[in-house]
Amino acid sequence: MRRGTILPVRRRRDGPDTAIAIVNLVLLLILFFLVSGGLWNRDAPTGLRLAETRAFDPARLPRPLLELTPDGRLALDGQPVALAGLPEALAGASRVHLLIDRSAPARQLLHLLGSAGFDGREVVLVTVRAGGGGAGRGAGQ
Repeated sequence: MRRGTILPVRRRRDGPDTAIAIVNLVLLLILFFLVSGGLWNRDAPTGLRLAETRAFDPARLPRPLLELTPDGRLALDGQPVALAGLPEALAGASRVHLLIDRSAPARQLLHLLGSAGFDGREVVLVTVRAGGGGAGRGAGQ
């Protein structure tokens, strides 16, 4: 009878252990993104220019065009209109093009869109290129 150890004999691995290499790679990537993200100056100008409304030719814009000024006044196709009279003024229109200045508060736009005049109508935001170079339709088109 042969006597030996109770523990099993360990076999040698055939190939290199890749787990250590994967962990090193992941840690290097995390370190890279932490360092490169910290180098970005959030206060520096990014080159992003917001839409700007200036003097424009209303005849070149789509109809019906509802303009909302920063002080809250409304004009439909160049004619002043009250918020209460908006449903009658938009009668028969399934789509309304809305022109709003970029300095207008979002609260004002949400209040306007929540009014009774926009029930069941498609609203398209219209932007005007700086310098009056023409109008382009917003993301809705």
